[in-house]
Amino acid sequence: MTRGEFASLWWRSVMVRPLKPWVRLSPGDADQDGRPDELDALLFDPAEHSWFGWQLPANENGLPAAELLESANAIRVKFGGPTVAAVEGWRLDRGELWDADRGCGWRRDLSTQHRQRNLLPEPLRDSFLFTRTHDVWELAVPAGNYRVTVCVGDSGHEQVGQNVAVEGEPLMRNVTTPAGGFLESSCDVQVDDERLTLEIGLPEGATNTCINWVVIEPR
Repeated sequence: MTRGEFASLWWRSVMVRPLKPWVRLSPGDADQDGRPDELDALLFDPAEHSWFGWQLPANENGLPAAELLESANAIRVKFGGPTVAAVEGWRLDRGELWDADRGCGWRRDLSTQHRQRNLLPEPLRDSFLFTRTHDVWELAVPAGNYRVTVCVGDSGHEQVGQNVAVEGEPLMRNVTTPAGGFLESSCDVQVDDERLTLEIGLPEGATNTCINWVVIEPR
């Protein structure tokens, strides 16, 4: 449903309930929890929020699942700009062109197309590379079968119409992620030319595709 429909549904469910007699404990901090009223989501309750225990689904939080971190043979690549901190167990790709010695890279220089929001503590999901059109990244790997997991999203802004393909097969099509939300998706592919190929965006695209990281596991 839309936000307007949700608001209407919510109002119909509470409009007939009696008002609770709130007691203001101080003029600028009604519940005296140390947060001024203008910054307090729950004015008369010292709790920080009312959705206790709620968490994003595992494939929408921007953090790799434990099995991806524990896989001994997996190749883990973090995409981001020059200021992104190194992450143990991960390669850093800063948008440079393909380099045979490095064994990975882009067909077009994306080294200036990055963002770091400084909103989340984990570099894996706080920064990304992006394109508004279509760009191709490759990784040198032995011929064989692989499971590829890709994460897209932006810790600071909603991103609409994101697209990812692996070895020519669509993995994500017109995906929208909310601000602070992500999408992780996996597929199994066969590599015959010793280069795993990942595409982001579409040639005719006009919206951002923001790639945070990829994990490649031999099968």
